[in-house]
Amino acid sequence: PRELHLVCSTLACNLLLRGYARDAERALSVMLERIDHDVKNEFDWSGRLAFEWYVLPGYVLTGQTSRTQETLARSKAILSSSDDEKWQIAQYLGNLLFYYYLTGETSTQAISDAISRFKELKMPPAATHLEACHYWVAKAYVRWLQCQRQEISRDIFNQALNELQEVPRHPTLMAHYYFLKAQLFQMKNKIQKAEDFYRQAQVLAEAHDCPWVSYFILKHKLSSVNAK
Repeated sequence: PRELHLVCSTLACNLLLRGYARDAERALSVMLERIDHDVKNEFDWSGRLAFEWYVLPGYVLTGQTSRTQETLARSKAILSSSDDEKWQIAQYLGNLLFYYYLTGETSTQAISDAISRFKELKMPPAATHLEACHYWVAKAYVRWLQCQRQEISRDIFNQALNELQEVPRHPTLMAHYYFLKAQLFQMKNKIQKAEDFYRQAQVLAEAHDCPWVSYFILKHKLSSVNAK
């Protein structure tokens, strides 16, 4: 069962970061059926709740509001749980931040609570295992959204980007980094630098099948054409 959990978490993280949230939901739904008979408690590593954290973005994107709220309600206790399973808590917090980004809920306190809980894990970007690196991607997207709404400064957004740059190198992670870095330069009206980062993001997105980033870049191009 533990090996199954590791395989599923890695698959779900990969699919999510590339933009295949619906596929991640389908894959994990099969796994949830396999482990339903072995649930001991909500925080057991073989329990269904840990898998539902990965389906959380899929629930949001497919409009499954009730399932989203049920999963969040059952998960609240983890914010005050022990740190025996740091990687599991980190995975939940990453998906929680993705939830905030995807729903557009940028409650300063809720986001601060999630970020503060992650800090307690003492897991710096460079030491974060790959299965939890989506936390840094989610944090950067949340900071981008907050910055657009003028809820935080560009410096705070840039700090999140610097953290994302420090995570173990992976092409999908870097595609998100380059895209968001382009957004920062766009905000500063440094158009040439922004375009350079857009190009780097596009190269990685096309080479590694990352439609999430490809979609945002296409959206940027259409916006630029309309502006002219």
